[in-house]
Amino acid sequence: HSNQTRTKGERPPAIKLHIGNLSYKTLPNQLYDFFTRLYGKDSVLECHIPTERDTGNSRGFGFVTMPDEHAKAALESGRKHEMDGRILK
Repeated sequence: HSNQTRTKGERPPAIKLHIGNLSYKTLPNQLYDFFTRLYGKDSVLECHIPTERDTGNSRGFGFVTMPDEHAKAALESGRKHEMDGRILK
């Protein structure tokens, strides 16, 4: 699941990846660290984990925005990404 995003400024063409099956305890900075450890410190432009409006709890999924080349590498790796004991989808 990817959406091409174009933004103003110097950012390279990027793809926002939907990351499903997150632990409800996973924080955006942990998601960022997980992907930058795998794909390099320049591989993640932004991470976001939506929360429930009423409780502030994670909704169990998030988004990682990566430059095209890194996103394609992540998608084509065929690697199972496991975080907090869960396989990310």
